[in-house]
Amino acid sequence: MKKKSLINNNKKTTSSDDCFSFMDGIDIAINFSILPFLSIFLFDISDQRISIIVLMSIICLSFFVRPFVIPIIFKLLAVIRCDKKKILLIYLPIINFLPLLLVNSDNFLWFNVFLLIISRIASGAIFSVNNIIFLDFLENRISKMTAIKSFIFPIFGIFVGLLFTAFLNQVLSNSELNNWGWKIGYLFLILTSIIIYFILTLKNEIIETIVIDRKLFFDGLYYNFFIKTFFENIFSLVPLLFIFLFCFKLWLPGAVLSENMFFSEIQFIHILFTLIGSIFLNFVFELIGREKVLSYFCFFSVTLSAIFFIFIDFKSNYSINLLLFYIAVISAISIPLLFNNFKKINIKVNISNVYLVCNSVFLTISILLPFTIYYFMFNVIIFKMIYLLISLIFVISLLSKKIKLNK
Repeated sequence: MKKKSLINNNKKTTSSDDCFSFMDGIDIAINFSILPFLSIFLFDISDQRISIIVLMSIICLSFFVRPFVIPIIFKLLAVIRCDKKKILLIYLPIINFLPLLLVNSDNFLWFNVFLLIISRIASGAIFSVNNIIFLDFLENRISKMTAIKSFIFPIFGIFVGLLFTAFLNQVLSNSELNNWGWKIGYLFLILTSIIIYFILTLKNEIIETIVIDRKLFFDGLYYNFFIKTFFENIFSLVPLLFIFLFCFKLWLPGAVLSENMFFSEIQFIHILFTLIGSIFLNFVFELIGREKVLSYFCFFSVTLSAIFFIFIDFKSNYSINLLLFYIAVISAISIPLLFNNFKKINIKVNISNVYLVCNSVFLTISILLPFTIYYFMFNVIIFKMIYLLISLIFVISLLSKKIKLNK
């Protein structure tokens, strides 16, 4: 696989590529936060909950397309050249400018939807190729912080995006946000990408073009390995869903059934605990050995989830707080264990599998989120079932680890 190095020193823990995950986090926070206002702007539907689900499905297209981007491009081209300078200075600003062209008129409904779909697909394409884990493997600079970085920078971006949208909610009325205020979120995305470009330029960071060869990419594609590795790391869905539900905190409690308003209990401290805990545990697991920790952690999660499922009755706020704390703990442990199995493979001939696993997690999220929010809007949550689902996820991970692939 041909490529130019993005950094001069492969031993560096961080690189200029990390800014793309930071931008991904801001993109997620902005789009999820302005979702109800944009849905009112676009759709004249009496039940706003339906318009929210439709718009969420469109926004989640940026997650859905990620595993398919490189394979589809390779159907047309023999080589992919990803110019990161142009991405930050030109492509991302243009992508985030497209929603600013939306028109508040039923006559332009399909035009609006088309522009938004193009914007989300293009955004997903850029962030799929610039996934931190994929680039670290591709550039042969895997470090002890690789899995952690895949969450640290997006979470920081989410914090920045949520802080900005909280500011908008304070200075603008709901009517102003519905009519035009939501567009400021996309202006913020445009400005952020341009500022990051000039910061990297002033710091003399090297952000050169990366080149990926089609033949070497497909020669290393093993679907059995991809499927096994994906299900071994399926517990990554827990921290991702937890963090994304936090992104909905500003508006979702008012959209779901009153019995389901536990979203209002998800606090900044839960996400901060997840972030700090994952960083600390990353170094602890390096000393103990991730392989042992992974097996024990899966077994521990299955057992504890089953115990909570049987004995917790959810008749008080204490039980909700315990559930949120438990998910935060599970998330903090999950993050440093992610993609542990990648370290055991020959990256030079398996980079395609790394790409598919990293981005298939987002594809799964793109399917789960709209269905989850739809369920919360129209059905009462049986909170016990959350423990059962967590247990099921880790059972799948344990069973997948036991599967032996033929060489």
